[in-house]
Amino acid sequence: DMLLARNCTVTVVDDLSNGLLRNLPTGDPRLTIRTFRVGDPAYNGAVQDEVGLADAVFHLASPIGVERAHKERFAVTSGILESGCSIVEACRLHKRPLLYTSSSEVYGSGRDRPITESDPVMTDLRPRWGYAAAKAAVEHLVAGLFFDLGIPSWIVRPFNMAGPRQ
Repeated sequence: DMLLARNCTVTVVDDLSNGLLRNLPTGDPRLTIRTFRVGDPAYNGAVQDEVGLADAVFHLASPIGVERAHKERFAVTSGILESGCSIVEACRLHKRPLLYTSSSEVYGSGRDRPITESDPVMTDLRPRWGYAAAKAAVEHLVAGLFFDLGIPSWIVRPFNMAGPRQ
């Protein structure tokens, strides 16, 4: 919404598995929506094409829900890794800045005490933590864009999300 309000052209590449098309202003001519599933043969090509045309990239998509991470460990973990690798690689090739939306899950459970941003990222092999491990792995790739290649990159780790269209 903010980018469109600032008269930017926006392209959404998503499978819409978590969101709804009605949440997007589909009548706005500055908005293009491309629906692909991670793993589709055309997905990586679409990502490369769109990143090549972009001024900046916001990676906001991810499977959501602890229950889904438990029931679909392989699909969730591999989907995060594949989409993250594809977008980071496209940003590397085209030298585009990237904002990557990770997760507070990379900090662990927080059962023993409150979690702070200076806590180490940790994981184990319980089903829930495949999601966290995949997010943390993509964070390392994003960090490489910045520290190794000088491509502006940011990582955000939101906690619970709430608000309109959630």
